[in-house]
Amino acid sequence: MKTFFRFLLVALLLGPIAAETADAQGILGRARDAARRGAERAVEREAQRRADRAVTSVINAAADAVICVITDEACIEQARAENRPVVYTDTDGNPVDETGNPVNPATAGAATQRPGEGAWANYD
Repeated sequence: MKTFFRFLLVALLLGPIAAETADAQGILGRARDAARRGAERAVEREAQRRADRAVTSVINAAADAVICVITDEACIEQARAENRPVVYTDTDGNPVDETGNPVNPATAGAATQRPGEGAWANYD
């Protein structure tokens, strides 16, 4: 019986201490998790802000571009005089490069890549 009371006394004395320690670890753990989530959100916001800025600059550059038929020298010269980018087209309005060759935006640059280069480098 004496042993039971000793055990009960020790349990009553150590119980609140153990509970406070566990609660403190829980609070610190939650604070650490909240700080980590806040940092992750800040990084995501910064990445989104930079991506938005890059897209906006591309859109603005495209909006300033002058579309000229490849054979219209006056249009091309005027755009260059105004220091604006020129987008070349053929007489049907299809995009072409400066030499008059058709440009397909989906495959631009793909012709220069050989197996083992670019996207092909990681192809297994």
